[in-house]
Amino acid sequence: VELSERWASSYDCWIDAPGTEEPVYACPYQSAANDTQNAKESELTWPDATRNLLFPLFGFTASNPLGNEKSSFENENANKALKKDLQLLSSSSEHVAWWNSFAFGPSWQEKGFIISAERSEVARLAKKYNQG
Repeated sequence: VELSERWASSYDCWIDAPGTEEPVYACPYQSAANDTQNAKESELTWPDATRNLLFPLFGFTASNPLGNEKSSFENENANKALKKDLQLLSSSSEHVAWWNSFAFGPSWQEKGFIISAERSEVARLAKKYNQG
């Protein structure tokens, strides 16, 4: 399975997202001409605090760079390093937000984060952690 196909059919579980103590489940929006209402209804299930963030949301992990399987130990250490970078990034701007998440599909799961930050900052992290 191509990596892009894997992510296009994946789900995210948001843990400790702003504005809720409940997990929030999300999946990539599949565009369709008659699906506008479904997209609007789906967005309404997001906590207000996440819908009102200044920057877009990005699902992000430091695990398995460029789709290359790494050990659990390597993935855990990479995500710990990413978490430190996210703490530093959010301390430099009140508009940056992030929280824990995990992405999953029928036969896999990866721990990671949801990030609300400027695209350039997320792109910088993606380059640093070889993600995309």
